[in-house]
Amino acid sequence: MIKARKGDVSRLEDISRELSRGLKLLMSSKYQLMVPTTLGGTDAFTAGYYPGERYAKIVKEIGNDLVPMFTAIHSLEKLLKPETKEEE
Repeated sequence: MIKARKGDVSRLEDISRELSRGLKLLMSSKYQLMVPTTLGGTDAFTAGYYPGERYAKIVKEIGNDLVPMFTAIHSLEKLLKPETKEEE
């Protein structure tokens, strides 16, 4: 756990909870991540309201540009957890 003023730590914990909640929602089955693609056929998502645009679904957990954000959120969460006897 970081050493800081109680109010600062409390605010950081609030921010961490909000980020973690948002990440959990993003990683849920309610949302999918799509990237522009040139793929054709059934591998691409198209919609009439996006004329000429095609999108492909990507794996959320690996291999996409958002992974560093996921890592940062988990790192912040870990930093704010109280230390245990084993970690000291």
